[in-house]
Amino acid sequence: MNLSTTKREWFQHADFALVLAVAAIAVRVLWPGINAPIWLDEQMIAMNVRDRGFTRLVGQLDNDQSAPLGWLWVERALFNLFGQADWVLRLQPLVFGVGAVVVAWWFGRRWLGRLGSTALVALIGFNWATMLYSSQIKHYSADIFWALLLIALARWVIEEPHSYRRHLWWWGAAVVGSWLSNGATTSTPGIALVLVTIAVWRQPFLTWVKMAVPGVVWLGSFAAHYISHLRVASQNEYLNEFWASLGYPPPSEGKRDTLIWFANQVTSLLHETFYLDIRLPPTPAARSIFVVFSALAAAGLVVAFHRGKAFGFVLCAPLITASLLSLLRIVPLFGRLAFWTIPAVMVAVAHAVDFKPQRFKAMRWVAPVAFLLMLVPFVNSVRELVKTPEFDDRAAITWLRERHRTGDLTLIIANSYQAAEWYDGEKQLSPVYMVTSVPAGPDCDPAQLREIVRGHDRALVYAGVRLFPYMETPALLETQLATMGTVTERQRFGTDGVTYVVELSRSTSPGVTLSPDCIKIL
Repeated sequence: MNLSTTKREWFQHADFALVLAVAAIAVRVLWPGINAPIWLDEQMIAMNVRDRGFTRLVGQLDNDQSAPLGWLWVERALFNLFGQADWVLRLQPLVFGVGAVVVAWWFGRRWLGRLGSTALVALIGFNWATMLYSSQIKHYSADIFWALLLIALARWVIEEPHSYRRHLWWWGAAVVGSWLSNGATTSTPGIALVLVTIAVWRQPFLTWVKMAVPGVVWLGSFAAHYISHLRVASQNEYLNEFWASLGYPPPSEGKRDTLIWFANQVTSLLHETFYLDIRLPPTPAARSIFVVFSALAAAGLVVAFHRGKAFGFVLCAPLITASLLSLLRIVPLFGRLAFWTIPAVMVAVAHAVDFKPQRFKAMRWVAPVAFLLMLVPFVNSVRELVKTPEFDDRAAITWLRERHRTGDLTLIIANSYQAAEWYDGEKQLSPVYMVTSVPAGPDCDPAQLREIVRGHDRALVYAGVRLFPYMETPALLETQLATMGTVTERQRFGTDGVTYVVELSRSTSPGVTLSPDCIKIL
């Protein structure tokens, strides 16, 4: 046997899906982002975990936050066991991120060929959104994991649709997952309808009763979770207004405009999934990629139906459920809150890649095009892994704490204020003021900033994360402080984060007004 034959045989039998799965898990576990400073969104949920016990995590949370109650309890248990270190609260998202890769590999190994399994592991394992939320203190990695697990277990149930034991396993996962993720809660009804219908088709009435029992248990569990916790979040005025503006179809639009809205939502969802800089609208090239990807997903659904109608309906169930919940204005179809639909799309694409047409030779283009398409999220993942972070709240607040002395005050722009709440728990930087900028008008008081700093020796300033409508605040704050003193120290943390120390003058003169806008103390 010559060397070329040996290489060819190795290539034919190599488990590339397993290699990719191990690599994806290694990246998640070893990625420095696991211990990176937590940022604004993470800080707001983390402070609820830190400042509340298990019972006080039930119901309304501070900072207009929401998360499944079981997920919050796990976070609090980790906090009690290991302390406040940033990596501690990221352990649960990491476990679910790793778990999604494992489930993708298991699904591919059991029900797909080499191409399909490799494609599924690549899509789940090296997608920037799944990688990102494996290292953020949010429940989105749990949404992806449980949605994918319920699809995989549904495929397992379909192999023996009258196996009560397999149904119990599926319903058990649905119950546990509903306390740990929103994705399990929203995925369950549609998939359950398919599985129960298959099980009781042309069966005695007793089978209906038998299959209904675990469903009733799930409903009871959901009701307990909803009444005790989720109901309060669903009634949060700020969250309702925010997500309604993005994730629900306009009520006054006709059928044609509603369909256009759905198409735009799907494009935006894929845009955020690929993480092609979600702060910018999709480019024409990106839209073209999304169109091809959507075509592959549609082809994959056809392949799934061709292999077995039952599983085809299982894959369609989350997508139909998401559309109905959006139309009914219950669950927004937008961005992170719709990530639970992504596993069904990824599994569909993997089926398209796995399809080996015997009669339709033109379909041979599907696999190479799909693999080229998968390079997009992979390249973006590499780009995001190596780029310089925009800010480092942990290092910035530490820098301020090291320089703080009696007689100082601290000014922090609005979107960075939570960083001081989290990283300065001992209140060493007191007094701390949250500041923003307001245009000239009745809310603008040019003397407010000067009155706040009066009587202090120095001002310590931090400008970190910058989000609309506070983009101009850092520059305006520094300009106005320059009329009251001299910057003596400055340090940059990341591309955008900056800290500095201003030695304040004891003069009470009004100074020079360089802008009609004002700095407002919140």
